[in-house]
Amino acid sequence: MKKVFGRLAILLIVCLVLASTLDVTGAEFSSVKAQGNDIVWNGADDREVASVVDAVQNDTRKNTSGPKITSNAHNAEFPGIYFIWDSKQSDNGHLKVHASVFDKFDSFILTTKTSNSYWDFEIAIQPGQEMTEDDCFVFFIPKVKEGKNINMVFISEFKQKSLVLQELNYTENPVDIPNPDRGFYRPQEYVIPVNGGTPSFPSLKATITGTTVNVDARIVYMEFDLRNFSSNAPLNRRPIGPWSKAGALPPDYGTTQPLTPAALDYVRAALQKVRDSEAVAIVKFNYDGQGYTYIDSGIYDQVIHDCEPGAPQGRVWYETGIREESDLVDIPGHEDKNWVQYHLWQLGNVFSEFEDCIMAVKGGIFGPWGEMHSSSYASTREGYHWLLNALLNYVPDSRSILVHAGGVMAWHNVEYGTDYSFTNLMPAPARGTPAQRFGMFNDSYAHGGEDGEYDDWGSLSEGYSLIGTGDYDDYDRNAVLTWIRNQNNFYGGETNELDEDDEGYEDNIYPRLPSALYEAAYTQTTHLNTSWSKDTYKLWDNFVYNEANVTSPFTSPHDGVTRTAIFDPVYDGRKGMEYMRDRLGYRLVLREANASKWVVRNGTLRFEGKIQNVGFGNIVNKKNVSVILKAKDGSGTYTALTNLDARDWWPDLDSRASNTAAYRDLNFSIKMSEFGSVPAGDYDIYLKINDPKETSTNRRSIQFANHDIWNTSLGANLIGSTTVK
Repeated sequence: MKKVFGRLAILLIVCLVLASTLDVTGAEFSSVKAQGNDIVWNGADDREVASVVDAVQNDTRKNTSGPKITSNAHNAEFPGIYFIWDSKQSDNGHLKVHASVFDKFDSFILTTKTSNSYWDFEIAIQPGQEMTEDDCFVFFIPKVKEGKNINMVFISEFKQKSLVLQELNYTENPVDIPNPDRGFYRPQEYVIPVNGGTPSFPSLKATITGTTVNVDARIVYMEFDLRNFSSNAPLNRRPIGPWSKAGALPPDYGTTQPLTPAALDYVRAALQKVRDSEAVAIVKFNYDGQGYTYIDSGIYDQVIHDCEPGAPQGRVWYETGIREESDLVDIPGHEDKNWVQYHLWQLGNVFSEFEDCIMAVKGGIFGPWGEMHSSSYASTREGYHWLLNALLNYVPDSRSILVHAGGVMAWHNVEYGTDYSFTNLMPAPARGTPAQRFGMFNDSYAHGGEDGEYDDWGSLSEGYSLIGTGDYDDYDRNAVLTWIRNQNNFYGGETNELDEDDEGYEDNIYPRLPSALYEAAYTQTTHLNTSWSKDTYKLWDNFVYNEANVTSPFTSPHDGVTRTAIFDPVYDGRKGMEYMRDRLGYRLVLREANASKWVVRNGTLRFEGKIQNVGFGNIVNKKNVSVILKAKDGSGTYTALTNLDARDWWPDLDSRASNTAAYRDLNFSIKMSEFGSVPAGDYDIYLKINDPKETSTNRRSIQFANHDIWNTSLGANLIGSTTVK
């Protein structure tokens, strides 16, 4: 009796071989193609695209084992492979293999037995081999001996598909790498007009003040002054008081009113300049950008009066002693808002329009300079509560709000009935919660302080009176720095003046390296001002970054603890300012890349790598992480979005390349169909990281700090290459 061999036995033997030699279960093999989607033999159409496979006699095989194969049969347990004879056993055969099989295996061996001899056929995709319309590859299996029946067919020696290490430079390039949402920023002040105007825009290239270090900035700090829209805001000078000189003139004042269409268009025009550049914006709105309502001269160090529209102790109170009875607007539909809330409501549409190029919104609205002090509103928990809720409502959910620790905890205590303070610290909030949206802006970064008050001239202790016991003694520098670290958000600001003649100048370690290095890494510092202040920046510029200097122990006066910063040899011999410039925020280095050597057009591209964030800070704003295939012999590109979240690439206090524990996984598997119709050929693989709402082709994309990896026209990083078959 003739024995007929087909697909059933082939697949059963496949199961036995995989289980014994590759430790791959039948269930895993079946995942290459969904059950119930069985292969159909399409006759002449399939034969037309078949690739011929040559036979090689196997002299080492002496016997066989395993179930036999039935021709033209289906087995739902092991889909993906189908065998059929042209007519009878002595004729030629065809093997039809679904493309998904080759996502997991480079090749396998089909063996036939004719009489007492064995013949091997290596089944692998051939260069340029066509697929069938149902996403399969067909292989022609020629007969070996005339007149001899084939009495056994089976499959063996599956070669698991492996990833190939890519030939790239995995070391850090210690130079300025301009990237969005991090680094030194360029400050720009604007007075919003009532009737329109043309906003200016700073050069992004600058020399950091007090140094010889250049930077190509990617943040513009836009300080919008709303003085024209508050009857409590002086326009041109301080109010008359005992500090005034004889004959001094009183100031002109703004007018409390809604922001005009021209005013809103002015803000739009300024933000459009950001969008048209390579930068992002930190936007801040205040009513007294020049600090006219504060006097710090001679014997005077005090607030003069409130500057916000409708605030209780504004101009009228200052001139008559009568407080404002109400700060609510009388605009239909908005009677529940005060004037600050109404202005923020008006600006909310602008925030949404320019979400793609806004990095964060600074909550610096209260008080002179918008520094959130010296204002009736800033002196109550309720003031912070309604302000921060307004910002949460009108700033897009994807964007952060920069305030300070005391104010955020005061808001949280009112909003959620908690009792957080510097002695009962607010815990790290979960990503995506309202509490996690708050970062911090420090107006006297790394300044330290005097007389035992190590609070960066009050920036760190701001809001202490609104939480806990309300006593300054509750303030603790370590607690605030830990709160900042726990927020995993933006933290930065500007340094402040240092006077070499001040008592204690030489002993103030906080603005000096290595203390500032240590705190920058701990707080995950993201941004600083290029233009303020040269006193601190000179110290950083004069610091030689070498192992002896960096690892010199220092003792912090606020707690008496001796600490040591970590030295990274990549910057050995460089200026301290260069290290600070490059480490602000995130800084990504590709440490390993393994990619599919080849992939079928309807298969799956696989990549496994490692990335290290050697910067001080995190990626805060969510980014799209996309893969681009770029043809090596042309300009064709094909893009697919991954599910990677770049915010998971955390930094570590030890940013050295030797700290492999700080390497983060960079793995993805993408079906080729996600790229569209990709022709066969050789391709470079790029990784593009940018904002989900970015409208340009290559602006504001994140560049890795590796050598020779960046493609400017794509705005993407080279991570490997592959061949599409």
